[in-house]
Amino acid sequence: LSSGSGYTGTCTICNHLNNEHRYETCMAVGCRKKWKVCQAGGQWRLCKECNDHP
Repeated sequence: LSSGSGYTGTCTICNHLNNEHRYETCMAVGCRKKWKVCQAGGQWRLCKECNDHP
């Protein structure tokens, strides 16, 4: 288990708390968009990805 992200509110995609998500910056050079990964329930789910670099 990882610690919470510190974000408040609820995810509009999976309805889990935003604190149960991990946020990663896109790995593409120069891109600063965030990927949002739900970690609730033991299975990871992408709730938001970078549409420019899937």
